[in-house]
Amino acid sequence: MLKKLSLATLLLTSVVYGSNAPMTGCILAQQGEVKVAWEDNNNLSGEFKNVIYNPIKVEGPNFRTILVGSKIVLNTKPTKTILEIVSITANKRIKGQPRTGDLGMKIQNSKQEFNMKYSFANNLMEANGNVNFLDYKNISFKMNISAILCAAPKSK
Repeated sequence: MLKKLSLATLLLTSVVYGSNAPMTGCILAQQGEVKVAWEDNNNLSGEFKNVIYNPIKVEGPNFRTILVGSKIVLNTKPTKTILEIVSITANKRIKGQPRTGDLGMKIQNSKQEFNMKYSFANNLMEANGNVNFLDYKNISFKMNISAILCAAPKSK
């Protein structure tokens, strides 16, 4: 009887744990500040000050979970501009190369959308895209995303 109870507990624990484990085997977490750079129509460039990043989730099993729906608040004059990440599409993974793809961005309170090309390597997500709002023609951002809580490799 004790063996059956122990076996049932073990099976139940493995089923519950297995359904909650992320597909990648790791949890991705955003850490540190987000830096946003700009270039204007006069070919001047700089970095936005006091950027506020509002993540949809701080951690999750994939980029889509932690990025889509997140907002970046920029201090533009005369008002603040809010950029929202509305989609992410990954390119085919090439072993040994950074992960790449496209981020769909939207300027809040506007119907204007634009794409940014992203690259992810060494825990750094970098995105760059052409946009035409206010005096800006190019926007780029960098953020740290770390893979944490990685599961042990599966036995064969």
